Amino acid sequence: MIIVGCTALRDILQNLEVVDCFNINLRVPNVIYEREVSSVLSNFNAQAQEIQAIAKDFTTMTGGHGVPMKQLLLTVKLAIESGGTKML
Repeated sequence: MIIVGCTALRDILQNLEVVDCFNINLRVPNVIYEREVSSVLSNFNAQAQEIQAIAKDFTTMTGGHGVPMKQLLLTVKLAIESGGTKML
């Protein structure tokens, strides 16, 4: 069985001794840089110009602090579901 999970609440899972059930635990750092956002968005149906514009805005909006990968992917998913953008 393969279980893949993503959480920002690792401490809570450690206290509940859930983390010990997994063989591998990977820490994924926040997405901060324009090139990282571009890399994530390039996995979706998007034009290069749109990806660049979004990545540039992202860097400005987050003030260089970035966001967790999970939050970025959720945002992309919500954009696709809402049909609010041609890009995704």
